[in-house]
Amino acid sequence: MKQCFGVLALLAVAIILAHPPATFSSAGPDEARAILDQTLDRKYQDLELKVHLVKTSKTGKERPMDLTVKMKNSPEMKKTLAVFTAPPEVAGITSLAWDYTDPAQTADRWFKLSGMEYVKCLGQSCQNLEEKFGFSTDIFAINLDEADHKLLGEETIDGAPCFKIESKAKDQGNPAGARFITWVDKEKLVARKVEVYDKTGTLSQMSVFTEFKLLGGHWWETKGELAQYNTGKKLRFEITEANVNTGIPDAVFDKPKVFSVQGDGKP
Repeated sequence: MKQCFGVLALLAVAIILAHPPATFSSAGPDEARAILDQTLDRKYQDLELKVHLVKTSKTGKERPMDLTVKMKNSPEMKKTLAVFTAPPEVAGITSLAWDYTDPAQTADRWFKLSGMEYVKCLGQSCQNLEEKFGFSTDIFAINLDEADHKLLGEETIDGAPCFKIESKAKDQGNPAGARFITWVDKEKLVARKVEVYDKTGTLSQMSVFTEFKLLGGHWWETKGELAQYNTGKKLRFEITEANVNTGIPDAVFDKPKVFSVQGDGKP
């Protein structure tokens, strides 16, 4: 199961069930994992979001963008379609992803520039295309099964009591990060803050979430900022509109009929 906090698909938004605050009697690894699992207990059929992004370069130049994100769940997979709508120079850039429930099955991902055919990526080429097209599929993501978890205690973030959880990647060479610290709001069970450290112990990335909204029985992180210290870049996001379980047709997520393939499928 993949832990994702932040903006979804282009942004991976964590959607969590709204229920009474959880209580845990000890600080062992099982309790830490249980908290993280609860934050990812996503039970919706489909959703549609409108998102406003502001990317900041290492020189401080800001670039605002808008996009729509549609998602649909089934027992076999989660499908995500993200389309940039503004400004004009990025309008039409599209990402389509099929993420399978079976962890042994590699996700399918397609990208498209406005007016061009889709490109299906394999292996490392997916990251290359993400960089070329101007967005990434995750702000923060760690496979829970590939990390060891520990409940470090409790701290208050922006006045909200939070569980403070450490996740250490079993593979310290994990490109997503070697060590993660997540502050989980005890009442809403959303991420308030996430810090990512590389294998040298250097802070490489931090996400802070400042606004939340209850939609369709789930709490959502609806506003926040990501800072990448290794590149000097920042990304602010705000979900300006959200609709849950409206019955998005399956055809919206159909595999492109025409596409080229890039990459060899190797990591």
